[in-house]
Amino acid sequence: MEQAISFLRTKAQIIRFIIAGGSSAVSNLLVLYFLAEFVGMHYLMAEVIGFIIGFFVTFFLQKFWTFQNVGKKSLSGQMVQTLILAGANFVLNLFLLYFFAEIFHFWYFGSEIFVIIIIAINNYFIYKNYIFK
Repeated sequence: MEQAISFLRTKAQIIRFIIAGGSSAVSNLLVLYFLAEFVGMHYLMAEVIGFIIGFFVTFFLQKFWTFQNVGKKSLSGQMVQTLILAGANFVLNLFLLYFFAEIFHFWYFGSEIFVIIIIAINNYFIYKNYIFK
């Protein structure tokens, strides 16, 4: 019975993770698209701004909603850990976005969606096992 309850909690957590991450991704993509298409900003610079906004969306949703992590660690300590992860993700994101858009000539927006999915899968396990444990 405990295993069934644990499985359901994990499943619910994964669903919350997808919703929270999706909210972050949508905010990132909206900023990217708006700045690149309507403002005329280069897509990599637009991604920098979108990524920063997405960082704050994902941190607060993942901490307080997905992992329901209130008071287990300091907010500032977790934000630093998440910022380090985000920095590594940011470098990986820009590299992969450039790689797919410039080397393979895929549409930058579709490339970004693919990159977000790759990074999100990795992030779930890092958040769950290290940052919001």
